[in-house]
Amino acid sequence: MVNHTVELFPHSIAIGDLTGDGLLDMVSANRTSSTLSVLAGNGMGTLGPETDYPVGSNPIAVAVGDLNGDGLLDMAAARIDSGSVAVFLAAGFGGFGSAARSFSAGAGPNSIAVGDLNNDGRPDMASTNSTVIGTVTVLLNQGSSPTLPAPFCFGDGTGAGCPCANIGAAGKGCANSSFPGGTHLAALGIASVVADTLVLAAHDIPGPGLFFQGTGQFAGGTGISFGDGLLCAGGTITRMGVVFPSGASASYPGGLTPNPIHVAGATVAGDVRHYQCWYRDAGVFCTARTSNLTQGLTVIWGS
Repeated sequence: MVNHTVELFPHSIAIGDLTGDGLLDMVSANRTSSTLSVLAGNGMGTLGPETDYPVGSNPIAVAVGDLNGDGLLDMAAARIDSGSVAVFLAAGFGGFGSAARSFSAGAGPNSIAVGDLNNDGRPDMASTNSTVIGTVTVLLNQGSSPTLPAPFCFGDGTGAGCPCANIGAAGKGCANSSFPGGTHLAALGIASVVADTLVLAAHDIPGPGLFFQGTGQFAGGTGISFGDGLLCAGGTITRMGVVFPSGASASYPGGLTPNPIHVAGATVAGDVRHYQCWYRDAGVFCTARTSNLTQGLTVIWGS
């Protein structure tokens, strides 16, 4: 037995030729240190010293695959507390980009896998959701178009401050009266104007929510105070529809306005749009407005 040092509390490993030298390497997801550790193989059964990549809060699972079609293996990590998946794209010469890209997943993702789920020749990602019983999230790869939803404008203290210091959990909106971690907006399906299966889902939502679209972002994407939360999506606002929650979750399309999102938002291929859910709180909590918002999601629409 040979032990190799990585960062604190590794929870998951994946194996692949991460350095492009034809030898198998290993990556570990280190929950407490919020890093991925890559250990290069030497072909003789042992591994070299770790190279660490900061990946954001609480990575609990990791998978590898060529996600952008450049012939190099990339890394994807499920971040259980922020409801997101972080992707490090390989940069060649055995290294990876200096910063991870974040994509919205379901609530509490605790495992992740990479594979071509729709038989289009491109690897997709799938994660299990530990806090939404009986669900998994599938993120379909749309090739060179960066259309996986990207979260922004969090009420977790990393950007603009919540109106009453009502800070939510990592990757979510500001805290509300029923859920101190705040409400999380996730996206499922494909953002395509010819095959639109995109669904926006607000989890831990205490009351009815208005799903809306914006053409811009407030305050450079950090948001501005609005009610008990942060208003993130700005520019030209389109109100898509109100949905009442079932089991503390609400999804659009749904309710009395079931139009596909590209129809409700009048989007065309190439449009960059930003989404939020503005919801009614269960009672007075922070301000007299009794309303709050999720974090934001940015989507680039494909053809």
